[in-house]
Amino acid sequence: MMKLLKLITAAALIISAAAALYMLRTARPELFRKKTLMEKEHPVCALGVAEPPGAVPAGKAGIRNVYVNWKTSFPEAEVRAIRASGAIPMITWEPYLDDIARDALLPDINAGKYDAYISSFAGRSQGGRLFLRFGHEPNSDWYGWSGAKTSPVLYVKAFRRVRELFLKGNKETAFIFSVNSKDVPGTGWNRFENYYPGDDYADVIGIDAFNWGTGAKGWQSWATPRQMLTPAYLRALKAFPSKPVFLTETASCGQGGDKAQWITELLDSIGKPFPAVKAVVWFNYDKECDWTLSSDGMRRNFYGACGSGRFECSDKSLEWIFTGKP
Repeated sequence: MMKLLKLITAAALIISAAAALYMLRTARPELFRKKTLMEKEHPVCALGVAEPPGAVPAGKAGIRNVYVNWKTSFPEAEVRAIRASGAIPMITWEPYLDDIARDALLPDINAGKYDAYISSFAGRSQGGRLFLRFGHEPNSDWYGWSGAKTSPVLYVKAFRRVRELFLKGNKETAFIFSVNSKDVPGTGWNRFENYYPGDDYADVIGIDAFNWGTGAKGWQSWATPRQMLTPAYLRALKAFPSKPVFLTETASCGQGGDKAQWITELLDSIGKPFPAVKAVVWFNYDKECDWTLSSDGMRRNFYGACGSGRFECSDKSLEWIFTGKP
């Protein structure tokens, strides 16, 4: 009888352990897979910031972003100032003229209507390294270049044409394929993988991911950095294992939790569950909600990560992306 009880107890323990392992695999799938090349290489991560034009920099950054539409010439003065600060400029090049939600320029880009503009823009960009983020978040439904308003095929064709023309004028440019962390609409044809222009055209994978908190949108809830990023991160690693990942836009609303602590949690997670993330760019705008680093504690928690050993705030930290040397 005792022997039978011991067997039953042992079996119960095995079943319990198996169930716990299954639950852990479900909750933390990143712990149960082989690391990709980019998760093993280049552990240093850069901090960056996207701020309104004319904003006074609150701290040193490795990347500074500028938003430019397609009736604007190359922002030479802003880019010179960014380079002088020791950062690499990142231009988010939004293919619209007047109406960001309705202008549909992809067919005209593919037909060659904007070839001269692209070439001129590239020529004026010379003088240093540059990240070019063309047509971000194509897997959305809120931009004129979104797949919901055009198609993945048109987007891929336009991305390739822009890159080919641009690199004739400036070979010191790295192109970022930047997607929204969630597909909107969440249908199979609109998965962000379908917009990928190919390994020869994208140098970096960008993910835009936000914690909306509980105040900006009624259907949203507070999300930790891991909850916010894990699904998109794992998809990106599976689809693009040889490419570095940037958080090209990220921020948190303040309602629903401690925003300053959230920033600390975000930066602490880079290099652990998300080692392929090589740069974090804070979206420092008061837009759908107050995404900004609006308190001393928030700014200290973000910019204070520089010099910690894992984070860099200079153009040198991302040099390998442009040289191609692992």
